[in-house]
Amino acid sequence: MKTAVRRIVSVGILLILLFAMQRLVMPKYVDDVIEGGFTAEYYREENPHEVLMIGDCELYENFSPITMWKNYGITSYIRGSAQQLTWQSYYLLEDALKYETPDVVVFNVLELKYNEPQREEYNRMTLDGMRWSVSKVQAIRASMLPEEHFIDYVFPLLRYHSRVTELTANDWKYYFKDKTRTTAGYYMRVDTAPYEEGIWEEEESESDTLGKKCNGISG
Repeated sequence: MKTAVRRIVSVGILLILLFAMQRLVMPKYVDDVIEGGFTAEYYREENPHEVLMIGDCELYENFSPITMWKNYGITSYIRGSAQQLTWQSYYLLEDALKYETPDVVVFNVLELKYNEPQREEYNRMTLDGMRWSVSKVQAIRASMLPEEHFIDYVFPLLRYHSRVTELTANDWKYYFKDKTRTTAGYYMRVDTAPYEEGIWEEEESESDTLGKKCNGISG
């Protein structure tokens, strides 16, 4: 009996240590690339919204829920993330409808130009923050690249363990708490400037740059 108890306690301690390590090495998205923290912020909302917007930066950098409330008395929220693919938007909407029933849904269709997953980094920034549900499972399966593995989403420690040698002060600072990055999903940028023709070394046509502007990661 005592041996069985010791084994159970040992397994319990090991699991606690593994989950503690997993939380430590997962990206906190509080430095340069903060878009990876947008998805999880939605679950901290306490009140339902009349308008729910789903998509990438065309929404979360251009529509202001605060302005909509001040000027028109409309409550709204943006469930946005960098390069949020159309099927990811679908599952995020499906997930949101479990928590509220908005009067209007604004669904960004720009990403219809993609018919297959693009990069793992963007998958992670959109999907890691979702609460576990059938919607999240289906979103992961629809979004994985050939080299990705479902088990790495279930246990992110398998994916991020190498970060143990790259930890920063923010990994400890935001271990137990999270940082608020948006206002109702709106990301206010203060590092942009008006475009002036001829100011850049290389100028691309709108068709070339469309979709690049919301990327939270370079490359």
